[in-house]
Amino acid sequence: MCIVGPDGFLRHCYGGKAGSGDLALHTPCYTAVAADNHVLVADNDNGRIVLLNSALEFVRYILDFHEPHRLYLDSSAGRLYVGECSNGNIKVFQFVYQGK
Repeated sequence: MCIVGPDGFLRHCYGGKAGSGDLALHTPCYTAVAADNHVLVADNDNGRIVLLNSALEFVRYILDFHEPHRLYLDSSAGRLYVGECSNGNIKVFQFVYQGK
């Protein structure tokens, strides 16, 4: 995940090499952007959703998924839908984030 400036140069990136640490993603496959510009990333092979701020800095994990593959954030209803790849489940969560 990278922010690219109007000049085409990278400004900031998150998730360099594949891995499971705080600064790593392993098969990121879908993103959603909240109204406050926080970014959610479906980190498929790590079984988690990664929440980043608008500058793509780590905020927290949302765990307990089996290969999260698709995300849909319904801001008006405050719901996050997560589609899991291998089992076809769709999990629905109330999504209210009041970060700083």
